[in-house]
Amino acid sequence: MQLTGIRIFDSAMNSTRTVRSLLIHITQKPKPAKLFDALVERQDLVSLPNVKIFNRRITPIDKEKMVGRWKIIEKELNSRGLPLTGHS
Repeated sequence: MQLTGIRIFDSAMNSTRTVRSLLIHITQKPKPAKLFDALVERQDLVSLPNVKIFNRRITPIDKEKMVGRWKIIEKELNSRGLPLTGHS
């Protein structure tokens, strides 16, 4: 660990029997931090026509913007004096 700078946990040390298995454990790519990154790597999912992958949560406002109704909803909420999102 001191030579490589890679932290090796005790559970990994206990589960390895040979130096080769330890080397495989060290050289493995780390898991992606976000699910989005893991899904983008899978080309079979990205290429499907009925699957959309977004890097953040899609809200109802985002869905209305995609369809093109948000401008009308926003105009009506403003005319009634209501908040656009959340509470006032």
